[in-house]
Amino acid sequence: MLMADRDVAQLFDPVRESQETVRWTGRPHFVPFLLRGVPLLILGCCWGAFDYFGFIRHMKGGMEAFVIPFFAIHLLPFWGGLGYMFWLLGSYSSTAYALTERRILFRSGIGGRDYKSIALDQVVTMDVGKGPIEGLVGAGTINVNSGRTTPRGQAIFDHLVAVDEPYEVYKLLEASLPKRG
Repeated sequence: MLMADRDVAQLFDPVRESQETVRWTGRPHFVPFLLRGVPLLILGCCWGAFDYFGFIRHMKGGMEAFVIPFFAIHLLPFWGGLGYMFWLLGSYSSTAYALTERRILFRSGIGGRDYKSIALDQVVTMDVGKGPIEGLVGAGTINVNSGRTTPRGQAIFDHLVAVDEPYEVYKLLEASLPKRG
């Protein structure tokens, strides 16, 4: 039986209404949560290695006025991959999820706390899956679509990343959705 951890539920007190009851809470597993950033980090490191070994290492003096600003900008994929990993590391301790009888709540952020909620009657679709690393720790990710789309019309999903018992959580979320006629 899935339950709400009282300590995690208290993290949502700043945004929870007084009559709102928390039915379930969850926190992500560290390794799968952090590994989400590895593909971007690898891409950034490859970009950085290409710049370094292909250009920077072979530069001669006297071009600093052009080279330093150019490569500071040209290396943005490297800085982005590194920055995303640091953001994941810094935001892990504040990341949590909750389900109430009215909505799904998300908490994250570094320094200040960011909260997001999706009203249950706004949920259009959900899916659940386990990646290979998540499967090793018994976790999975639930993707929730609340009807938001990109300018190109692609669905935007919110993610409950690397939560324990993902199929049970999915069933609980699905049972909490209002019945559509």
